[in-house]
Amino acid sequence: MDEEKDLEATAAIPPAGTEDAPERKDRRWIIFGAAAVAVAVLVAGGVCGYRAYEGHQVSVARQTCQSAVADQAKAVKAYKTLLGSDDTMAALKTDAKSVKDARTVDTLAKAAKAGIDVSLLPAYLAGMLVAMVSGVAAIGLVKRLTSKGRFGAFSYYCWGAGALTMILSLIF
Repeated sequence: MDEEKDLEATAAIPPAGTEDAPERKDRRWIIFGAAAVAVAVLVAGGVCGYRAYEGHQVSVARQTCQSAVADQAKAVKAYKTLLGSDDTMAALKTDAKSVKDARTVDTLAKAAKAGIDVSLLPAYLAGMLVAMVSGVAAIGLVKRLTSKGRFGAFSYYCWGAGALTMILSLIF
């Protein structure tokens, strides 16, 4: 019997070092709650930050628009001033008698009254096609030269095009 009493006594005694430790409570809900609050704060901050950025973009666009309207108003005023100037009025009243080389003005007036000669239409179209091809080629050349930083080489093209134009103007 003494052995049974010893066993009961040892079962009732907690292991060493655990007699003072209180029972741990489950605090996972506090961690999940804190994480949820942190996520909510981050989302709210992101929404507020985006709205502030969007508001800034709108104000910049509004200022740019107001500046463009002001520039357009200045351009319209300058254009109206130009149209109303004495030089413009004098240029509009130009006729063959008031020009030193009256033949040019007469030729232009006759050409405008005569209209287009349909038999020359293929020549007009060929000229338009050549102008288009050479213009596209020139634009491509300028883009290629400027992208490589060798814009000085464009001057050789200008010299060549100018010389060819002068030679053709002398021939035709």
